Amino acid sequence: MKKTFRKFRRAAVRRAAAFAVAGGLCAGLAVTGILLLVLKLCAVVWGWWAYLLVGVGVCAAVSAVCFFLFRPSDKELSKALDEEFSLDERVQTMVEYAADDGAMSVLQREDAAARLSAAPKRKLPLSAILSTAIAFAVACALFLTAIFVPAREKPVPDDSFELDVWEATALEQLIGEVKESSLQPTPKESVVAVLEELKAGLTDEQSATVMRAAVRSAAQLIAGITTAGNSASVFGERLAAEETELSDLGDALLASLSAYRAEGGFLSFDAVQRREPELNDAIAPLLSEGTEAMRNRLSELLGAKFYQALREDSAAIAARLQDSGVSETDALSVALAALSAELNRIAGLGDGYTLAVLNGYAANACDAFTAKGAEALSVQAYSCMMNEFIRNRLSAIFNVSLSDGSSSGGDGSGGAGGSDEEESSSGGGGSGGNRYGSDDVIYDPETGTYVPYGTLLEKYNSIVNELVREGQISAEMEKYIREYFNILYNGFE
Repeated sequence: MKKTFRKFRRAAVRRAAAFAVAGGLCAGLAVTGILLLVLKLCAVVWGWWAYLLVGVGVCAAVSAVCFFLFRPSDKELSKALDEEFSLDERVQTMVEYAADDGAMSVLQREDAAARLSAAPKRKLPLSAILSTAIAFAVACALFLTAIFVPAREKPVPDDSFELDVWEATALEQLIGEVKESSLQPTPKESVVAVLEELKAGLTDEQSATVMRAAVRSAAQLIAGITTAGNSASVFGERLAAEETELSDLGDALLASLSAYRAEGGFLSFDAVQRREPELNDAIAPLLSEGTEAMRNRLSELLGAKFYQALREDSAAIAARLQDSGVSETDALSVALAALSAELNRIAGLGDGYTLAVLNGYAANACDAFTAKGAEALSVQAYSCMMNEFIRNRLSAIFNVSLSDGSSSGGDGSGGAGGSDEEESSSGGGGSGGNRYGSDDVIYDPETGTYVPYGTLLEKYNSIVNELVREGQISAEMEKYIREYFNILYNGFE
């Protein structure tokens, strides 16, 4: 009896253990998945080992509980065997009187054991198998969903911003430099107004997000102001679309707006001012190359084709002037109109002139346009250069990334430039009324000369600004450096 019943009891224990492990595994997957999903949505990051510990712990705990719940007692097992094999409570009686040595009890146990031995092998209930499979599928689906759901980005705490003396001084200096610049009076006044409004708006304490938005907005406004009068982009795009040699002229007009560029960029006002007188000489060769294709074409034509080419070029330029929407008083517009008119005049001179003379007249017309056009484009290129300079200075002062969407006129630097960000020659006070903690003259180890305190301070200030902008200085270190420079600017109270 004992041997037969023990066989069924071992099988029941194994079944209970299997269901317990399956339940623990489902619980471990489900709990780990739910935890992972919640933490992802809350932007909390845990290491993989933490989830492994949670999953294993839940699996072990649930398996242990389920095993003790599912493992049947001898009475429960005997009842189940009687019902499953229709033994009319023989097994229950056998278990109940297992300790009775009476003749009837012995006979009853032998009968029950014989019937159990003849009973077929027990099968797992289909409902239990299906329930376990469904639970496991749901747990796996939940776990996989949690894995593939993208984690919510952890919100970056919005630090407060208060304009310190360092930033206020640099911004005031920038305003002074704009006033000293060669921008046209109207855009200059507008840019100064935008910068002064920016400074006034940053006086009160506010969030860093609001500050960055204000700086970017100011940069966009300044880009619109400084490049609004750049007719070179308008004429350049239209002429570049021509399927004639005039497309070269259009390309030259577009290239002229970025002709101010020099190695290292323009992060200092001194560099901008040094480059200004060189703009005409940088742009003139571009325009000369832009008209070269037109000259070459005319020199190769004879008779009626020569006059037709002159009229076609004249008409094409006149058409682009008419549909551009640019004012007739615009300097570049005047230069193009003069070129168109001269080409048309040459075409009407007739056969009384040799082609050599007429080609000479056409070449002179192109040269005249190059001179007048370069003069007009120098002003527009300077506006683009100032736009880049102002944007880069704002980016360095406030450590705000300003993309080249804030600029136009062929600017693609996005605010990147050399390390000589700001080398002030004002001695700390000429351009923007700056004040420093000292008026002493101190030694500059790089140049080997003695310079005003403010000049060297601005130089080191700009170097630090560049390092901050490039992310080479941590936020904590930046705070200490700013406090240090505030003392250098103001002196000890």
